[in-house]
Amino acid sequence: MRVARFLGVVALAGFLCASFATDSRVLTMGRHDNFFMDDISIYDNPANLNVYPNMLLGDLGRYTLDPDLDDTTRFAGLARYNRDPQKPYFGGILSYSLNQSAEAGDQYPMLSIGAVLNRHDDMLDYMIPNSGSYAGTLPEQLGDSLELTMRDPLGKIDLLVGYALKNGGMIGVGGYMAFQKETENDKDIYESSLYKVNLGMNWPLTKTMDLEVSAGGGYMTGIGTITQYDTVGDLPDTLILPASTTQEIVADGDMSYRADVRLFSAMTVLNGDFVPHVGFELRNLAEDTKQVVDVNGGLGLNLNIDRGFFWAGVEGLYESVDSTENTTLERLGGRISFGIERNVVWDWLVWRTGGMKTIMYQKTGEKSGMWIQNPESDASNEDVLGFGIGLNIENRLKVDGIVAEDIFYTFSNLFSGNHHHLMTRISVTYSF
Repeated sequence: MRVARFLGVVALAGFLCASFATDSRVLTMGRHDNFFMDDISIYDNPANLNVYPNMLLGDLGRYTLDPDLDDTTRFAGLARYNRDPQKPYFGGILSYSLNQSAEAGDQYPMLSIGAVLNRHDDMLDYMIPNSGSYAGTLPEQLGDSLELTMRDPLGKIDLLVGYALKNGGMIGVGGYMAFQKETENDKDIYESSLYKVNLGMNWPLTKTMDLEVSAGGGYMTGIGTITQYDTVGDLPDTLILPASTTQEIVADGDMSYRADVRLFSAMTVLNGDFVPHVGFELRNLAEDTKQVVDVNGGLGLNLNIDRGFFWAGVEGLYESVDSTENTTLERLGGRISFGIERNVVWDWLVWRTGGMKTIMYQKTGEKSGMWIQNPESDASNEDVLGFGIGLNIENRLKVDGIVAEDIFYTFSNLFSGNHHHLMTRISVTYSF
């Protein structure tokens, strides 16, 4: 018994002292939150600030394998390295009740103000060459003598305001900005900026039905350079000099638009909600010469189960990337997702798992096409399965972590060699 207890403590310690990052609960429960409510929804629909009043939130960053920094050879067990997680952020929501009467028994109407610093918006990946979503010249399109330079934006900040009416209706507005500009001799050389605005509402239609609607737009500029180098002279006196420089334009004041609608309809028999959802997004890039369209819609169900929560959903998906000349890429298909969380042994310990399977037919040009699916097991945000743990202390302090998918085969390195991480993300919230 003592040995089992010791191994349990060691395993739990291994889980908790690992790495940290964002959206941990959602990413372990089906990879997206289209059919259930979570605090990350405040960025798309700021009306939901009022659902999470007086809350601090933070994220210590994303920790994943980086082949440029981590030893992945057969001598990895002998490596000694350490590095910090990437893209941390922190912020909070402050709420003030405009109904101070003790007899009222409720806090509405209520005003909420939120600010989040350093959150990485997904649209920034269009301007970061090594992000996997870069919308400009790809590394394989560059020769040995060509170098691509883009400046990462900084100053990332979300500012949000929400208001809850006496009848329970909620409205909100939020903005996001990230920026960078570098000049030389009064001439702009590099620029990367993103400005977004979102409007939203969460409105009770009946006692058992809530309508959630949000819409927004974004303004993005991403300008870098491609430098060609020439070699001059012979070894050992060879010089490598820049011969010419051209602009790399990912976006130049391009506009993007999005809209999202979902309906939470309570089902008292099942102790949960039936949730239809539809979303649309249009992103203009490369001086309006390229358009990215993303449409999704489907039906979901979420249930309160014994000591836990379960959800599942099915959706249809359409994606396209259009240029001014022709449609270069088009995808049509669907996905099935689920997520489950439950208290295990103690009320403060939560275990989570979830999965997402996406299958789409991808058409390239007029005559080429093939079936594709989401990655099976690459530890990304899009692969099939995820697993996580959470700590819930008196429903105030909540710590949610994503467990590295190889953890059950290495058991916190007790029976195997050194590995690059035990977790990939941990998010923390505190309600006061």
